[in-house]
Amino acid sequence: MKIIRIASVIIAITFMLSASVMPPVLGSLTNIMGDLDGNGVVNIKDLAILMQAFGAYPGHIRWNAEADLNRDGKIDIIDAALLFKHIGETAPTKVVTTRVFVKPHKLKLSSHGKWIKCIIEIPKDYNIREVDPSTIKLNETIGIDSNAPIIAVTKGCTKTPRLMVRFRRNEVIRLIKNTLDEIEIEDHEEEEVIVHHVTLTVTGKLSNKVWFKGHTRIHVIFKEE
Repeated sequence: MKIIRIASVIIAITFMLSASVMPPVLGSLTNIMGDLDGNGVVNIKDLAILMQAFGAYPGHIRWNAEADLNRDGKIDIIDAALLFKHIGETAPTKVVTTRVFVKPHKLKLSSHGKWIKCIIEIPKDYNIREVDPSTIKLNETIGIDSNAPIIAVTKGCTKTPRLMVRFRRNEVIRLIKNTLDEIEIEDHEEEEVIVHHVTLTVTGKLSNKVWFKGHTRIHVIFKEE
């Protein structure tokens, strides 16, 4: 019965992956998603741990909070699919701090532009061609717009190579509304507005097992209601 149950789960996982039905989940550069035994790699052992807790919920005798990958209070097919998606991945051995810049630096929440531009400085010891754009995330949540142009700036022998990517503006605004921190009131064109100072974090894969991480601070502006 247990073998049949596992087989059914794997079939369902395959279907879900082919349909790309995956909820957004926050990840980490140092703790790879699905590494339930903490050995730095996601493999069949982690799947076995999850299956032991499959169907459990808080208070259940088999409950394992680490196996609740999407943090919805239950261990089900979604968690299994998330783990299965990361099978074979290993944790990075190094995270490099780099500089990032976001444009516009002052963002109006009422604006309706298409993109937010992000410029990433590539450390001189790394090749800009090795950067994997599909791994670039804003606050480990939003991926870049894969349909938008990606521009590599490598001109000038003494200049640090830069990569410019674009995030969808509506997704960034939605994220910012959930991460507002400092609030202050300023006068602007004789109207009272609220200015939020928000720190954004950009991460991504720089080369094999090396990731980059950079922070930038922007002003978010909207009129007080």
